[in-house]
Amino acid sequence: MKYLLLLIIIVFPVFLYAQDKFDVNEDEIFSNPDMVVQEKRPASSDMENFINKKSVGISGEILSVFPFSISRDYVMDNDSSGNTFDPYVFGNIDFDARLPGSYKGFANIDVEYHPDESGTEAFLKELFVDFNISKKIYFRAGKQVLKWGRCYLWNPTDVINIQKTSFLEQIESREGTYGLKITIPFGTSVNMYGFADMYEAERTSDVGSAYKIEFLIGNTEMAFSVWGKKHYYPVYGYDFSTRVFGWDIVGEASCSQGNNYKKVRVVEDFPLDKLETYQEKDKWTTKASVNFGREFDGRDIPNRYSVKFEFFYNGAGYSENIFNDTNNYVYDKPVTIEDAEGHSMILPAGSKMYYLMSNELYEPNYLSRYYAAIFTNVKRIFVEDLTFNLNGIMNITDSSYILSAGFSYQNINDFKAGITVNAYLGKEDTEYTILRNAGNILVTAGIIF
Repeated sequence: MKYLLLLIIIVFPVFLYAQDKFDVNEDEIFSNPDMVVQEKRPASSDMENFINKKSVGISGEILSVFPFSISRDYVMDNDSSGNTFDPYVFGNIDFDARLPGSYKGFANIDVEYHPDESGTEAFLKELFVDFNISKKIYFRAGKQVLKWGRCYLWNPTDVINIQKTSFLEQIESREGTYGLKITIPFGTSVNMYGFADMYEAERTSDVGSAYKIEFLIGNTEMAFSVWGKKHYYPVYGYDFSTRVFGWDIVGEASCSQGNNYKKVRVVEDFPLDKLETYQEKDKWTTKASVNFGREFDGRDIPNRYSVKFEFFYNGAGYSENIFNDTNNYVYDKPVTIEDAEGHSMILPAGSKMYYLMSNELYEPNYLSRYYAAIFTNVKRIFVEDLTFNLNGIMNITDSSYILSAGFSYQNINDFKAGITVNAYLGKEDTEYTILRNAGNILVTAGIIF
């Protein structure tokens, strides 16, 4: 927190000087690619009146969701006991309250109804307020999802958001983190950001801080960032975006003098070796991702085809397939798992897989050292409002894959529907086959309002 206050003290004289030098686009400042609030905007000639008018908007969607999962046992042995079907109704509601002077309050709520024992559940995903000083320094306080990083799937510079971007289609909204964001824009040439990270902070000394300066050189936009928190190693970041020969190229990298995430290792012992968690210290850990994307015209339809290639190097990941180690180890602390009937079992020893899963040491798409992904879509396929998507992800280290294909439909009346089929490919006991899923099908239908 003290560094955040120092940032304000340093830049406050700068913004006083700059307030008459630069024009600021408030829509760009407050825009969030993960959260689009639908509202009808007036003509540009009436924009000033619109901004200075108090308004309250409600938007969202209601979806019927039908997920069906197929196990590997069913495909190989015709054993359907591992197949699951969990239909439910999903609703999302956004409340957007705007006051004169560019003040704003926003709430994003997910509601789910499952026809089983879980019943109806509500989840507050975001809740924040926007305010500013003379429309030159902008603040966002509360639970929020930040845009911190440039790549599509892997964001090694983003150590702020508590929920990573998912490769698989997500019905639910992304979970926000709690804190105070500061944005200081200087036209389109330079932007400065600060964030007081208050997630799981019980006292002021637990508050983390992040800073970023973003600037433009020619047609390349780049940024340097740093994040720090008590009991964690500082994380330094760099990201960029540019265009070369019609291709949009974005990338980002981070490094820290130690690993902020716990890993597992084997300690030799008798009669059985022991598993324990540890953190790498005094060793620089580097992560980097790069994305190449482009859109193509087709049959007189602009930007009908799009493709993105993304690659990720995870210096904190395992360089071997840790899940295929079937040896038994003594655990440094017993773990609890559930058997086939849902009863809890305490295991004093077992495999690495049980140890990682039970101690929450596994995060999807961040287990191994090398990854790659591709994202493609074709608009207006067969009919005007139908889009076809074909995506894939590969854990290069253990040679496991997910292949995802689907159709999405949304008409002019904002009725939407979709079907997505995911296939989990690779040998047994790899990252994408460890849950013994052969595939799943997701069917949705609903409205946007």
